[in-house]
Amino acid sequence: MHTQILYLLIILSLYSCTKEADIDPPDTQKKPVITCFISPDEPQISVRIGLSIPRFGVDSTQQKKYLIKDARVEIKSIKRSILLSYDASNGIYTASDDTLEFLRPGFIYTLSVQTSNYGILTATTQIPTQTMMCDSVSTKSINARDSYLSVNAYIRGPEREYNRMAMVFNAQVFDLNTLISPLDTLLIGNTFINYLEEEGLLKQKSFRVSNDIYVFKNDTLNQNLFLKCELALMQSDTAFYAYHKSLQLGLDNNGNPFADPVMIYSNINGAIGCFGSYRLRYFTFRKYLK
Repeated sequence: MHTQILYLLIILSLYSCTKEADIDPPDTQKKPVITCFISPDEPQISVRIGLSIPRFGVDSTQQKKYLIKDARVEIKSIKRSILLSYDASNGIYTASDDTLEFLRPGFIYTLSVQTSNYGILTATTQIPTQTMMCDSVSTKSINARDSYLSVNAYIRGPEREYNRMAMVFNAQVFDLNTLISPLDTLLIGNTFINYLEEEGLLKQKSFRVSNDIYVFKNDTLNQNLFLKCELALMQSDTAFYAYHKSLQLGLDNNGNPFADPVMIYSNINGAIGCFGSYRLRYFTFRKYLK
């Protein structure tokens, strides 16, 4: 008798484990999401405004439904303000006025977004004043056959004038006898390099960025080689850096169940997103490799 009761309990427990249940995804409250980054070195101004997308129940084809198209968008400085209008072709707000000389280093700018459902949303940023400089690029052979070159960029800048920086360094070697395609390319892509102390000052006024590039040389290849180096230096305010750095950390942790959650940086009052500024300089160097 006890055995039969035990079998019955086991059967009932197994049946209960396979019972189907309909669970609705959690209800999330939508919030405005605003991103805008301004620079006097790239005077085109654009602002993207949308709503936060729920994690469940929405695919990529539905993202256009979460754009805010009827906002009043304005960027102000101490001397002037400009209005931005919605462009349906790309889903962003662009400046309708002439922006020539509107963005100036050292000026403080305020972004104001007025919406019917979420009120007035604001944020401020100050454009960095001075810019970093690249004085020269040198090369040094690593081995006797010149299969590898060490490419060094010497960079200097104001010690107390900027917050964060990033750089993209691209070096290419060409055969001047053909000039059809580069033999090889070195690329350091969108790498945030921190030379700062805690108070936000540059630790040293000048420094060197170095990496190696492969150059294949042998007896059948003419030695008429040409090195072209392009360096892009970006200086940004704290908001620009913190926002992109947190985005990168979030992407790095994606799919890792043991990683700590990352809070994406935001400086928009009344919404989420970022309004930041930056300076951008390009330097090009050319050198014959003998």
